[in-house]
Amino acid sequence: MSTQSLASTIKRRSKVELQSLINARDRLNRSDTLDEFLASLIEFARNTVRKAEQAMVFLEHGDGLVMRPGVALDEDDRARCGAISRGVFEEAVDKGVVLSAGLHADPRFHELDSVVSAPDRSVIAAGFAHGRARGVLYLEARGDRLDDIDTGALDRLTEIVGYAAAGVALRLDRERARVYQESQRARLRNPAIPPDWDLPSPTIARLVEWARTVVGLLPLEPILLQGEVGTGKSLLARTIHELTFDEDRPFIVVACGQLLPEIAAGELFGTVRGAFTGALDRTGLLHAAAGGTLVLDDVHQLPREVQGALLRALDSRMVRRVGAHKDQKIVHHTIATSSRDLSLLEAEGRFLPDLRSRLTGDQITVPALRDRSEDIVPLARRLVELGRRRLELPALPELTGEACRRLQSHAYRSGNVRELQKTIHRALVSANGGPILAEDIRFMRSPDDDRDAIGFPGPHGKGAAGGANPRIATLESVINTAERAHLKRAIAAGLGVEATCARLGISKSKYYSKVKEHKLSLR
Repeated sequence: MSTQSLASTIKRRSKVELQSLINARDRLNRSDTLDEFLASLIEFARNTVRKAEQAMVFLEHGDGLVMRPGVALDEDDRARCGAISRGVFEEAVDKGVVLSAGLHADPRFHELDSVVSAPDRSVIAAGFAHGRARGVLYLEARGDRLDDIDTGALDRLTEIVGYAAAGVALRLDRERARVYQESQRARLRNPAIPPDWDLPSPTIARLVEWARTVVGLLPLEPILLQGEVGTGKSLLARTIHELTFDEDRPFIVVACGQLLPEIAAGELFGTVRGAFTGALDRTGLLHAAAGGTLVLDDVHQLPREVQGALLRALDSRMVRRVGAHKDQKIVHHTIATSSRDLSLLEAEGRFLPDLRSRLTGDQITVPALRDRSEDIVPLARRLVELGRRRLELPALPELTGEACRRLQSHAYRSGNVRELQKTIHRALVSANGGPILAEDIRFMRSPDDDRDAIGFPGPHGKGAAGGANPRIATLESVINTAERAHLKRAIAAGLGVEATCARLGISKSKYYSKVKEHKLSLR
């Protein structure tokens, strides 16, 4: 509250009223969880409007409302109050407060069957909005008992609700971060994910021990995890987090490849209401990671436009939300993962040299699966076991010696452990419950395995037709084939026309022209 508004408040409020507001704010500020915070808010409301028989808070959640009652309610009360609250929710949020001396005579409630069938009631609904948090403090009593509410009491109620809005938003963000962390832990415990790090592998054991040493000497030193796609960088990042922090610290993963340049700054640093058209108060991912670990997944795909701002934030440990005028301090451990050599991207001008230097306080290279062949068969057997449960096979199929040798002879250039997982799934389907033979092991073609897919000789001088003089495709046909495939993948991503055009670097008219040219469907 500003000095001027505080002085104005003092003039019109008695000492008792002021002390009541101060005490309420103190209780709210001392509340750690959202439930504790709302319980304090409801307690103040019931003490201020003593005729209220029921008090609760409704928070918007997706397309519905979540009720946090101040007293125990039976199922009928919950259904009745929920229906009424939805009717006044938007108006209360928009206008700040909604009063109804009697629901039976109030046309805003006539469409609700529960109003007609239940005794008449009076209602006070004080709305609030801050960032993504939107809610209503809802009070009701039988008959018209709330009709003669004291003006001063109503002022105090709306004032404390307005003050509480930011606190609700903060604790909602914390609650969402906690739920996200729990879902991340559950995902990592999910047996459908290859338990790569549980294997008795000397290579993996050395990596984990190295990570333990780094964390012990320099707990917040940035770490870059380098390695091919599907080698297990994300699982190692999680392991490092668990070696560094207690269970309740945030573990926030930023999918850099999904950050569009035009929204990247807002996603990373947050926004303030009015910073641009449609902007709301929003906490950024760097704030959400405060006190824990921030994982910049596939950092090589981070838009060039936001790299400078991210570098400043990591260097200064200060973040300024888009549209704000003040910086806020943040402290977290940064882990970056990349399947590309950042020094090469730096040489091409696609990655800031200082950012690369900042992210590589220490660097760990996760080896490709082909470079730790001792892991392939144990991992394949584990995947067979998991696949058997997923496909509900009556017995565990045998992985024959010939199949094992074929698995170990493959280069795994199209996804490492993920490629092995898909290969085992295809083999299980092919074997149909019987032993997995060598012929059941079928690998998908990798662009690096053989160049004859476009008519050029393979490594042994033979083309697609197997002859010494292969037919070489024209450059135009190769370009058209690649362009059509790339457009098809872009459409399938479902980002919408504007975002897809931004990713492809073309105008809408060019986009529609190409879709028509290649006879693709936008559905």
